[in-house]
Parts: sequence; structure tokens; C-alpha cells
Amino acid sequence: MDLVWRPTRRTFAAAGLWAAVAVLSAIAMGTLDLTAAAYPLTVAVLLTAYNLLLATRGCTEFTEDGVHNTILRTATTHWDEIDRIHVIRGAGGASLQLVADRRRVRLAAPRTGLIARDPDFEAHLEELREVHEVKETRIPGWLSAVAAAVAVALLVAAAAVLDRPWLSDWWPGTPVAATTPDPCTALDRPTLDRALTEHHDAGKPTDAFFGDGCQWQRLGDLGWDLVVSYDRFTRTAKGTGADAAADAFSLFTDHDGRRPVAGLGDETYTWTSGAITSVLVRKANVIVEVEYNGDPAIAVELARIASAAVAVE
Repeated sequence: MDLVWRPTRRTFAAAGLWAAVAVLSAIAMGTLDLTAAAYPLTVAVLLTAYNLLLATRGCTEFTEDGVHNTILRTATTHWDEIDRIHVIRGAGGASLQLVADRRRVRLAAPRTGLIARDPDFEAHLEELREVHEVKETRIPGWLSAVAAAVAVALLVAAAAVLDRPWLSDWWPGTPVAATTPDPCTALDRPTLDRALTEHHDAGKPTDAFFGDGCQWQRLGDLGWDLVVSYDRFTRTAKGTGADAAADAFSLFTDHDGRRPVAGLGDETYTWTSGAITSVLVRKANVIVEVEYNGDPAIAVELARIASAAVAVE
């Protein structure tokens, strides 16, 4: 008796599917910065490797000595060790299983599944039945549905543990600014005229330390006289976007000479260096910075107006 079977070549299709899932998970990790994508990525990579291994090395051979089953390596089960052979059928397909000395061995072939369907599965099964008794075990459809639901629940639970969605901007109750204003239009013309006199240039976009900025200059001055900038922070592995903004904010306010300003944003500090007054405001996950060449009280008022333009929901 010599029966030699290999998994259907359609197993490559299953490997391709899981490879696609792995690629999409990797894209999610890189583009969306989702820690949870690491879980499906790991599972998909392992399943891709398993299906490729099964497709290239999988083999089951029935001989006079026993059953030789090869996936990663060849394992031989002698006939006197085998209690019975089962064909396990379920919603996802069917496979053969040896029961030997209280251990179960799933055979590399023949097997058929939702994607890697083997058109010769039943024919192979009939060949085996001619030389050995094969018992049928059918998994009820409802049990397969319950197993699938449990698997999905475990995946969601794992994603929740890894990704901690309650730190995300979309989580209910999380105060967050989805966008920041254009710094060049955050202050209206009358406000600019009062702060810079009517003789000033139009605002010019500039790269500020905190995000995108805009600067203005009084006509005749050599340098800028006012800079307004916004920087929006998003969630990290450690906390929310507001937490990230608070961490960055603390690095620039925990110094001598920084004075807190009450009633402006979630936290505000101001300080003066020479003729320049700086006001740093944190409002939820956004840091607003105003640098002004002039009266410190006007600098604070400009910061109040600029931060009011940040919409927090």
C-alpha cells in the first residue's frame, strides 16, 4: 500500500491572501501609526509562512510501515500506534487527523478549505477508505460560527489592549482639535493694525519652532515684529494628543522667568527676552505660540485671540 498525497497548489492562494493582509497591516502601522496593526501583521506573517511551507514541503505518505507526515519535518506514526483516522469537516473545509496514543496529528494532505480547495479531496478519501477505516466527524455550522465569533472577539480584545483606542482622538470625551487655523489669517486686520500700527506688511508664512507660523513686520523695521504659530499633536503609544502636547509644552515652560497666565487655554506661560515677549498656550492637543516685539500685555491679548481660533471638540 503506497498512497502519496501533497496539498493542492491552491494553498499558494491562501498564502497570498495572508501576505496581502500582512502588507495592509504594515501600511497601517506606517501610515496611521496604529500599534494594533502589529497583531494582525504578526498573525498574517505566521500564516503566510505556514501556508507557503505547506504548499512547498507538505506531503503525506501511507505505506506498509505507517503514515509519514511532512510539513517542516517528517514524522512517522506506525500502524500499531494509530487508534483511528478521522476526517474532520466544518464550515471552513475538511482535513484528515490521526488519533494515536492520545495524541492527534493533522495530516498535511489531503485537505481542503475555503480558499485552498482541493477538487480531488473526496477521491483521495475513497482511496484511503479502501485500505483503512475512516471515521467522519462533522463540526456543526453553529459551532463554527461561535468559534469564528470568539476568534474575532479575541482579535478585537488584543487590538484594544495593544492600541488602547481610548487614547485616540475619535474616542468619545477626548477633547481634541482636528485641525489648526491658518496662522496668517488667525488675526484680523484691525487687531494687526492695533498691534503693529497701520504701517506693516502682509503676513508671510514661516517655519516656526512649533509647527507652521506666520510673521509680520512693521514697515521700516529690520526684522520681524510678530510671529504666530500653531502645532497640533496626535496620540502616541504613551498617551493622547493632549498628553503629547503637554509633554512638549513642559519642556519650554519649566524655566526661571516663565510666568503663568490664568484663564487662557489649558495652560499658558509668558516670558520676555529683550524687547520680545513670548506667550506659549496649550489648548487640548495644540500649542499656540506668539512672539511679539512690544508691550507684554498686547502679546498676551494676541495669544488669547490666536488660541480662540482653535476649535476643540
